[in-house]
This record gives sequence, C-alpha cells and structure tokens, in this order.
Amino acid sequence: MISLMTKCLKNCRVKFQQTVPNRCLHPKVLFLRPDPTEVPKITNVDVVDFFGYRAEFQSDFESIVQERMKMLELMPKAQDELPPRTMKDSLVTAIIPLSSNRELRDRYLAASGQLRAGRLLEDTDIFAVYAAYNQLKNPKSEAAGAKVPHVVVTGCIDTIQLTPDLIKSTEDIRMSAHVSYVGKTSLEVCLSVDQKRGNAFSETIFEAIFVLVAKDAIGLGPGIVNPLIAETTEEKAYIDQAKERQSRRKFDAQESLTRRPPNELERQLIHNKFLERTKQGFTRGLSTNQKLMGDTKSSTIFICHPMFRNHFRKVFGGFIMRQAFELAYMNSFIYARQRPYVIAIDDIVFLQPVEIGSFLRFRSCIGFVKNNIIHTPVFAEIIDPASGEVSVSNEFNFTFRTNDPSISVPDLTFDTYAEAMTYVKTSL
Repeated sequence: MISLMTKCLKNCRVKFQQTVPNRCLHPKVLFLRPDPTEVPKITNVDVVDFFGYRAEFQSDFESIVQERMKMLELMPKAQDELPPRTMKDSLVTAIIPLSSNRELRDRYLAASGQLRAGRLLEDTDIFAVYAAYNQLKNPKSEAAGAKVPHVVVTGCIDTIQLTPDLIKSTEDIRMSAHVSYVGKTSLEVCLSVDQKRGNAFSETIFEAIFVLVAKDAIGLGPGIVNPLIAETTEEKAYIDQAKERQSRRKFDAQESLTRRPPNELERQLIHNKFLERTKQGFTRGLSTNQKLMGDTKSSTIFICHPMFRNHFRKVFGGFIMRQAFELAYMNSFIYARQRPYVIAIDDIVFLQPVEIGSFLRFRSCIGFVKNNIIHTPVFAEIIDPASGEVSVSNEFNFTFRTNDPSISVPDLTFDTYAEAMTYVKTSL
C-alpha cells in the first residue's frame, strides 16, 4: 500500500509540473523581511482596534450601512483609476507582547504549558487583512476625507507551515506581512510569525499564505484593488512565483474530487483498503490497533454572538479558524492517545460569510493516518434552526504529528464511499 501511495503522490506531482512548471513550495514566504532586532511599534490589540470593532458595535448599525452606501460612489470602476503600489507599501509588523503582559499571556497559554496555536491562527487572519488594507489607496476616497471604501475578507489560506516544538508561551512574538500578488479584486498576502530569542526575533515558528477577496463598501459587489508593481528584477521573480501559486490553486480546484471521479490510482487505493476489510471479515470487527473512520467523528456547535463579529458584522474568520483547529486537535488527541503537534494546515476555504446569530456547527473526523502523522479535516456548517437547512461555510485540513513512539497510533480504515473520498482527498 505504501508503494502505491508513493506512486500516486509522484503521479500527482508530475501531472502538476507538466501544467505549472517550477512549483514554488515557499519555504520562506516573505520577500521583504524586517531586521531581526526591529521591534514593532504596534501590538496585535492595535490591529484589532484599527478596524473599530468596539466603536462600530456601540453605534447604530443602520446608520453605518447608510454611510457605507454613500461610499459606493467612491469605488473605482477600473484598476487604472488607482495608483500602483509596491510590496514596501503593504509591509507591516506587529508584536504580541507575551513577556510583559501577563493577562495576555494567560489568553495564549494552553493546558500543556505551550502556546495555543489556535490563538495564533486567529491573530494572523486579521493581520493578513490589515496588511491588505495597506495596499489600498484610493484618491477619490482621500479627497472626500472618507475611509477606504472596500471590505476585505479571507477567501482561502493556501498553506500554513508550523514548527510547534519551538513555540514558547513566555516570549514576545512578531508578525510580519506584505502583499505578494494582486489580481483585479483579489490579493495574496505572505505572512511570517517570529519569536524572540535573546535580543532578536530570530526563530521563525509560523509561515502562511493568505488569499483575500476585496468587495465594495457594503460587501456585496466586487472591489477593485490597486495593482502591484515590482521595483527590482528580484521582486518581479517573487511576484511570478505568486502567479505560479495562483495557477496551482486553479489546477487543484479543477482536480478536486467534487468535480471529477477518482482516477485509476485513487480507485486502486480504495480497492486495496476494501480488500483489507474483506480479509478481516466485516462481521468480525477490526484488528487490535485499527479504527473505523466513522468512529472518529466529533462535533461542536456555537451560537454566533456579536463578540465574534468582524468589521462588517459577519462572524470573524479568525474565530472560525480557532474553533476548527481546537476541535481537530482534541479529536486527534483522542485518536492517538497522546498529545498531537500541528505541523501544517492546508486548503482552508471560506465558502460563505456567517451571520451574527447563526448556529455554527463544526464537524471533524480522522481522514488519513500514516505512522505518526494524522490528517484531520474539519467542516464548519451554518444551521438554520427554523428550516433545518445546513450549508457549509468553511473547510479545513490539519496535519498533526505525534512524538511518543511507545504509543502506537491506530491504523485507519473505512466502510462507506463518502469515507473513502475523505480518505483519498486527505491522503493526497
């Protein structure tokens, strides 16, 4: 089975490279990286305050809507109405002062004594949007003395790479980000999280690539954004890498199992698992160290209160990410019978906004296991309590690693076609 998996993965990579050569795996995502000794002038709390969440909620929301309706007149009709921007224009940094703020440190502290990775996810989501706003410059809006007439929301998160063993709960953390690619109404933001060691932010613990979508002032129509230009040959090459990532996203979307049936290698993978179950005898149960995917399901549900809102009165994406991560973490912990360490988060997709007052359910299962690596997908679903209708708002894919070799991680198998699709999708 392992040889088949290796062949399947190799086939996918070759097929992709034929379509998009020189795939960039972005081991270091930032092109512009602040000096390690540079201490940001703003904190993560200042970033939140930038969007005026508290003031907005206290005032009359209807008047805010009317005010933003007027701002529609300031929206550009074409990109050439906006001045070009450079990566330097959007480069921002902020500090999470864990060493000096005990109250803040308690919010980030996990029961294990480590830092809560879910909190970092929450912070980076809003920080990526903050960087995107630094890309936006509208002469019409400035002349009218108005704020930028755009609403920027997270569309997806391409890749997050973590080094969980290096994260400390008592040292300051610095977030740095800048725009790396711009379409007509979309922006890619590269982000790095570094932790202080001695007198410098020298330990990179977290890197991510966000894809953001700009909408008009009331969040309904598209919002045209400033073009991004390169000032040097190196910057142009960096932007070209971002274009390749954009091509990869389109390729992956076309190859999704929701758009096409399993290919021959994927069908063979499923069939091999079926043969394993047949040899065991479906009525005789599982082997000693094996679990059914259907027995690994876990869920939780929330009422979306106003405290979870973003700058346009929808549920803040960072809150959704944190809840999804913590459910995946608990589910993986129960499955492995030991603490898991998150090492990667891939293909986070924001399909639709979540309204304040909605019932939001998170569903998780173990999707794929290989040795001490566990892949755990999570779906966030909006439930209409009156009609019972359910719609998916987000998809998440988390990868964990266990460190204790004395505790064997159970093998995973499945019984249904839907579970087989989850297995194949997660494994590839």
